[in-house]
Parts: sequence; C-alpha cells; structure tokens
Amino acid sequence: MGAPAKGQSGTSSLGVGLIGLGWMGRLHSEAHVRTRHHYPDSDLVPRLVIAADSAPDRRREALALGYGAVTQHWEEVVSHPQVHAVSVTAPNWLHRDIAVAAARAGKHIWIEKPVGRDLRETSEIASAVAGAGVRSRVGFDLRYAPTIQRARTLVQEGVLGEIRHARATFLSDYASDPQAPRTWRFVREQAGSGALGDLMVHIVDLLAYLVAPIDAVCATAATAIAARPAEGQPDVMLPVENEDFVSSLVRFANGAQGVMEASRVATGRQSYAAVEIHGTLGALAWSFDRMNELQLSVGRLSSGDRGATRVMADTSHGTFAAFQPGPGLLLGYDDLKVMQAHDFARSIALDAQSAPGMDEAVRAARTLAAMERSWVSGGWEGTEQEGKTRSEYGKRPVSSESATRSDQAEAPDVGDEERET
Repeated sequence: MGAPAKGQSGTSSLGVGLIGLGWMGRLHSEAHVRTRHHYPDSDLVPRLVIAADSAPDRRREALALGYGAVTQHWEEVVSHPQVHAVSVTAPNWLHRDIAVAAARAGKHIWIEKPVGRDLRETSEIASAVAGAGVRSRVGFDLRYAPTIQRARTLVQEGVLGEIRHARATFLSDYASDPQAPRTWRFVREQAGSGALGDLMVHIVDLLAYLVAPIDAVCATAATAIAARPAEGQPDVMLPVENEDFVSSLVRFANGAQGVMEASRVATGRQSYAAVEIHGTLGALAWSFDRMNELQLSVGRLSSGDRGATRVMADTSHGTFAAFQPGPGLLLGYDDLKVMQAHDFARSIALDAQSAPGMDEAVRAARTLAAMERSWVSGGWEGTEQEGKTRSEYGKRPVSSESATRSDQAEAPDVGDEERET
C-alpha cells in the first residue's frame, strides 16, 4: 500500500477517498476534516483526495467539501494512487464488493453498518481486510459517547457489582408511514435485513461493549407494513421483504440475562436508543437523546433517599476534552463521527488495529444471524454457529398486513443516500 506523505512539520497526510456522498458520506467527509482541529497533535492529517457518486449534484457538492477530484465510478477511488484510506458510505448491497476491492488494493477501510448484508458477506470483508493487513473502522457510533465510555469503566471496575441483567432498545419511526415508497431498504437482496441490520446492530454492539459477549439469543420479528407503493408509481404495491420490528432475549457470556428491541415503525420515536444495566450493587441508564448524561444509582443518596444521580459528560470521559472544556457544554452526533475518524487515523499511524473494527463487525453479524435463525426455529440459538445467507432463510417475519406482489423496482445506484442512525 502507498505510504502517507510526510510534510515539513513531520505530520503525515492521509489520503482519503469516499464512496457514496449521501448524508453519511457528508458526515464522514466533515469528520475527516475536523480531526485536525480537535486533535492537533495527530500523527496523520486526513486529506480529501477523491469522491465517487453517480449523481452529478453530489459530485459538485464533493468538490465544495474539499475533494480534489470526483468520479461516478467507485473503482477509481479504490485504485487511486494517492488514496490510503476509503470511507464506504454507499448502500448496503455495494459494501462487500467495494470493501473487498479496497482491502486488496491496500486501502484502509472505514465502513458503515451493516458491514455486509449477512454474516457471510461480513466474514468475506473481514477476511479480505485481515489478508491485506490493512486497518478497519466500523460505524458503531453509540460506544463513542463519552458517557458510554464512562459507563463501561464503571462496569469494568465493579462499581455496579456483578451484572445481573441489561436491556437496550433502538426505536425509530422513519418507516411508520404506510404510504412511503418501497425504497431499496425494504428489498432483501439490496438491504439484507431491515430493522435488524439498520438498528438492532447498534445495540448488539453496545451491550457486548458494556456487559459481555452475547452467547445466545431467542428472537421474534414482524413486518408491520407488508406492502408499499413503488417509487414513482403510487398505485403499484410491492412487498416489503424484511422486518420492521425485532425483539430478543439474550444470554451473555458472564451469566447475565438481557432483552433487546428494535423497530423502524415505532410511531413517535426518532432514533431513540437507550440502555439500562443492573448489577448486585447498582445500576446505570443512558439514552441517545440525552447522550451527554448518565443516570447512576449506587446505594442510597447522601440524603438517605434511593434514586439515581445524573452524571454529566466531562473532560475525564473519553475524548470529551477534545471538544469541550467542561460539563454542561454538549456534544452532538457529528462529534461522535469525528472521534471515529481520529481513532481510524490513529490506528493507521500506529499500524495497530483498535475497536471497533472487523472483529466487532463479525461478532455483531453472528448475533444478528442467530436472531434470524431463532425467529425461524422459535427457540434459542447460539451466536457461534455459522449463519445462512440472506436468501436461505425459509420464513419471513409474521406480517400484520397482506401484500400484493409485483415486479421488483430497479435497484438504485451508488448515489442513493445511505441513511444511517
């Protein structure tokens, strides 16, 4: 692979290529640029080299963001001699081909979830990354919140005692309108799973990060809206091919029990992620909509009352100090992406993989595959079993509506925006 170029100051330039300039692609681009402001002592400073998107207006936007060149062909990004790292923010069905090609070309990879449409694709990407010896970063955003990093420290230091049980949810209503068209996200061949890969994957990673690896699951799923209008053809109804809702019981490797729930049709909720962990000595609770706070309950309060204390994010939590000088000054979602960009560049500079990378992606994919097996078998499934491909599952989730099947819509191209949460 090409080595990052070193400037007069001794700081090296990390050539960045981007594939897919939707909302998430813009966030990646801005995060790469912002690392030099929040982490001025970084050994590698990202430089925006080239971006690929099929839409002309987005290519023009890429130039405005600071990319030196644009193209409609992702292959030109992967093969560009000045690109050392590639941000993969294209739709799900392109992830495997792009990531494998990038790894084989010696490019480091920052890729959004789900890494692959199923366990097999995720494992293929992980194998390509390992075989090429490149570094990887996966967009598991929630673990980057400084209060979540503080929560992990509290658990690891035994402040909560022995962990007994945990619960996590990720609820959103972006798909709750039955008249919203059937985009690629509702087509199994293009998206893979539905709420499972889009939302559940976040809290699977979060609970594994905070509590312990997940050993087994017992899951159920449902498709609440069985058919949607075709894009641009409101009178043509097409079937929804993946799940709107998933819930699962969980067994952790440390003996704790848990519950997880994810929905894309939870009317009234917008990207609501939350976690609670209960131990023998105390408990904690956190939610994404108040991500700068952590509710901590350890014994009685000084007044003698029972209850939780609100812990505010501050400079002792993660890399909060790179953004704000003290508690009460809030971080936002975009800041979590800057933290990821910095960690990604740092792992490249140190030539040492750090989490979350492909190991964590495969672990999460194994858990998701076990959930899919479980809602088919109706029983507990271990996470270390090999999963099937997305076309081999014999049952779709139970639907609350009947669907009228018609021809599938034409697959969109690389320019279609990836909505990540």
